[in-house]
Amino acid sequence: MSRTSSRALRRGAALLAAAALPATMALSAPAMAATPADPDAYWPIPEDQIGLVLFTTRTQMAEDPQGTLNALAQCGFTNAEPSGGAGNFYGLTGAELAPMAEEAGINVRSIGVSLGNLTDDLDLVIAEAEALGAKYVRLSGSGSWDTLADYAEAAATLDPIAEALAAEGITLAYHNHGWEFEVEEDGVTGYETLLNETEHLAMELDVYWAASVGVSAADMFEAYPGRFPLVHVKDMAEDGSFADVGEGVIDFQEMFALRDVAGIEWYFIEHDRPTPDGVTSACNSLANLTADPSADSEGIPLHATVPELGDGEGGALTLSVADFGASVDLGRALNAGDRWRFSGELPTVSVTDSRAAQGTADGWSVTGQTTDFGHTSGELSGSHLGWVPGQLEGKVGVTPGAAVAGELSGGPGLAVPATLASAVGEGRLGSTELGADLVLETPVDVADGVYTSTVTLSLFPVD
Repeated sequence: MSRTSSRALRRGAALLAAAALPATMALSAPAMAATPADPDAYWPIPEDQIGLVLFTTRTQMAEDPQGTLNALAQCGFTNAEPSGGAGNFYGLTGAELAPMAEEAGINVRSIGVSLGNLTDDLDLVIAEAEALGAKYVRLSGSGSWDTLADYAEAAATLDPIAEALAAEGITLAYHNHGWEFEVEEDGVTGYETLLNETEHLAMELDVYWAASVGVSAADMFEAYPGRFPLVHVKDMAEDGSFADVGEGVIDFQEMFALRDVAGIEWYFIEHDRPTPDGVTSACNSLANLTADPSADSEGIPLHATVPELGDGEGGALTLSVADFGASVDLGRALNAGDRWRFSGELPTVSVTDSRAAQGTADGWSVTGQTTDFGHTSGELSGSHLGWVPGQLEGKVGVTPGAAVAGELSGGPGLAVPATLASAVGEGRLGSTELGADLVLETPVDVADGVYTSTVTLSLFPVD
């Protein structure tokens, strides 16, 4: 399966953005057989562990909370972390926000509150967390803490509160900025003091703020294993400003490789100054974060094994993606009289579009084409492969392409480009999942053996 990011859409505005299908099925599967030290490993995040810090969409949340949550859900978010203060999340109490999140299909996993809330009204904090179903409460420290003694005092205050919250099934996590790392005495920082002098306090590492003062998230994970159930996934532009996730300079793969060491449970996307707006930025970051970097112009390796005549057991067609080791079995070769027939399904293709609308005709189109099937004794034309496109979930404004028959059934096959789907207007927005039934038909007298081909998908922005 694949998801094509809105970043690819913008980069392809001149003509098209070519995108080969990666297998996002691997996103929910165990990571590859690689070690954290392997620079070429890919460590995808399970999408159900990704959320959004609603601070990113604070302007829209204050104006239209239900509409904002619905828009976030439409582009794929299922988890969130509202922030503000106990009793006031964008002008809403937890009891008021909870049914809105539920209607949008978004789970509140953590809430951000103030230090004053924790020290002066812990019962309200607990009530707000319970109303929203949150199992984490997080706070940010103060830039006025100037010495290690200040941090030691903060640790002495926070740890008993964390213990009291733990008795209610809630984990207290500390969210950093940069100053915690800049207060340093005898080689020990304020941040390390919080870690060293607490037993019950967890950490929500903001990787942007850590990077802003030269601190490696990976180094922190290895130094304090198991202390980081939450992270703020926030990217940095080359000039040090904020960037949508995946469009900056932070090496997220380095830290994701150590997720088990760190004990990460939730990855919250955040952008402090989003443009053009919080929802667009958030959806773009989600698309980038879940896009498969192994996808490239080389396309999908496609393999077909033609059995010897009379061999009723042989023959299978699979689609596989390089570097994942996962494949989709398209079944055994069936003898259909004058031909061998293979059938199965294209891996799910996801298109995510969060571009600002320029007109009602704006949209996108996805096409596919295959190369000829190579074999040691020659080639089999790609025209023998056909498909029947379809949309996996009904969405107004999205139109699957027409069925394309292979050569033996009187069609051109996928030797020439064919449309998988197109979308215009409101239907283009958010994430759309597409699929297709594949049919490969070969003459029965074709030489037996393994044939290989490559199917490439191209995403065209339409305006």
